[in-house]
Amino acid sequence: MNFLFEGGNAKAKNGAEASKVNIKSFTDKQYESYKLDIINLILAINKKFAETYDEPLFHSNDLITSAKIFSGSGHSFFKKSKEEYTAVKPKLGDIDVQVDKKKKDQVKEFLVNNEGTNFAGFTLLGTQFGMDFFNIFQAPKKYNPAATNIQIDFEFVNYNEQNDIDEFDIFSKNSSWDDLKQGIKGFAKQQLLPAIYKAVYAVPGVVFQNKKDLPSKGQKGDEVSYKTFGPMGSRVKYNQVKDADGNPVNYEGKPAFREIPTSQSTFNRNLDVAFKEMFGKKPSPEEKKQMYSFVGVLSLMKKFLTEKQIQRTYKFFYDDISTRTEDEGVLSAIFNKFKEVFPFVKEQNESLSFEKYTKQMMLGETFNKGNLPKFSFGTINVFKNKEWKIGNLLDEANEVAGSEENMMYIAKTIVDNIETGNDGKPAKVWISGGAVRDEILGKPCNDIDLLTNCDVNDVAQLFDKCEIARVGNSKLARIWVNGDLFELGCLNEGGTIEENLNGRDLTCNAVLKDIIENKYFDPIGGIKDIKAKIIRFTKAANEKISSGKDPSELLRAFRFMAQLGWDFAPETEKAIASYSKLNNGKIKVQMKAATGPANWKKLINGKFKNKAFAKLQEFGFIDWAKSTFPEDFN
Repeated sequence: MNFLFEGGNAKAKNGAEASKVNIKSFTDKQYESYKLDIINLILAINKKFAETYDEPLFHSNDLITSAKIFSGSGHSFFKKSKEEYTAVKPKLGDIDVQVDKKKKDQVKEFLVNNEGTNFAGFTLLGTQFGMDFFNIFQAPKKYNPAATNIQIDFEFVNYNEQNDIDEFDIFSKNSSWDDLKQGIKGFAKQQLLPAIYKAVYAVPGVVFQNKKDLPSKGQKGDEVSYKTFGPMGSRVKYNQVKDADGNPVNYEGKPAFREIPTSQSTFNRNLDVAFKEMFGKKPSPEEKKQMYSFVGVLSLMKKFLTEKQIQRTYKFFYDDISTRTEDEGVLSAIFNKFKEVFPFVKEQNESLSFEKYTKQMMLGETFNKGNLPKFSFGTINVFKNKEWKIGNLLDEANEVAGSEENMMYIAKTIVDNIETGNDGKPAKVWISGGAVRDEILGKPCNDIDLLTNCDVNDVAQLFDKCEIARVGNSKLARIWVNGDLFELGCLNEGGTIEENLNGRDLTCNAVLKDIIENKYFDPIGGIKDIKAKIIRFTKAANEKISSGKDPSELLRAFRFMAQLGWDFAPETEKAIASYSKLNNGKIKVQMKAATGPANWKKLINGKFKNKAFAKLQEFGFIDWAKSTFPEDFN
């Protein structure tokens, strides 16, 4: 199983598939010839692009011949001898090429129109389109069998006014040779810098909800790292809350902060400024050079940070990096180097794994049954163990809301990179379920689920930290972005969003809100029921309940009555009565699964639980409840 998205294994829609290049089997002459031919391939693409669009893809051929456009470990491939490079990487995966993102639409059109075209001896077989474009070329026969179908990736980055690659993008995309020699991948540096910011800019405080002066359930702990670092640069993420008179607001003796929306944020992409933000001074040329590698940043930490800051950095870094891969070799190389430089750091016994996350969010319960499936945020992993209903656990247990910034990032990434969904309509991403209901009611929500009409496999290719899971007959993508975990329901092929909503439990949970367009989508009248405070089964749920099936949805209906205080619609009461008669007053929900106890706990903790209990009594379910949950009736 691959725990990282390794290059050299892309597959285009037409079936063309890439494979890694066994460069170690090349002779020295073949190795140097292959490098030159790859450069000639890019030069040929550049020439053809200029002929098509009256301007080149790269304004200077020097960008190509100097290998400046190549990022990742591929950059070192062009700079090192065969002996040096193959001692570290015997096989070559994808070669990353940094392309001006303003030309992305033209590049896609160009690649589609030139499928089958020969560029300097390499034939373009097809492209896997996503956030980046993974291009598959048939290599010249002289390189067979070591190289057959090779992969050249187009990464879309910022170019400056001089038509040169933005310095920050070169920095963020590079893989240092110093790191590669020690088995350390480029993402280690990318994860280390945010950890330093967390450690340096952590202050006592609490994070308030966006619209209410109460602590956000999505932000735990009593510290706030108000300045952060990410792929777009550094920014002030949280501002201190002030009252009407401009005085700082405290909550239980600690300063209160609120997140600044991305649209109102100013991002710093200047590396000199970033260096000063982390280490308190402007860098010398040599110090700035050290920023480009993981081992270099460790040296800078040793020079400028306190022991306490280093220990805290290690804690944050450990949690973050452990979600990126389960490859023990990769993690060992990273952690061993960290501890070699800083022997005093304390070992972290737990990482923020999906297993740990799930256990924490089980409403205080611990799940210890059987073997848990392995999990990695860097893996597209479909759970095949039917007894492990992990989707059901999160459906009821996830109480963490993702930030507006990260949610918008997911939506824009999907809409910008996928043209059409499985329903044949333009790609869309919606907020779904309870979050929309609560917004219509004017209530804060800390449980955000997303829905898209796009194929789950297309979505997964767009994010570095994404996992595919099966829930019943459906698939969903779990996307981890900057500390937030989102569940994104994905439409099955041939399905429609209308069918998806009609198949849900209650109409009040079947309203969507388009994240990009900020509009509601309500084909079955959920908004009307929300405003009337009515609990109504959808048509599909009503039919199942009436025939004595779907006990989980039945229990959820009582739960929402306890939480909201709403009334059942007449046809909903009729369906419940039919269920009770068919099942002799027993709700045959699987209490070993998370949905049963989770729904019951929310019911008995509801503000209007007495109303729900009265209805349980009315429909003959109270004896079942007392025998199933005797501790709640003492």
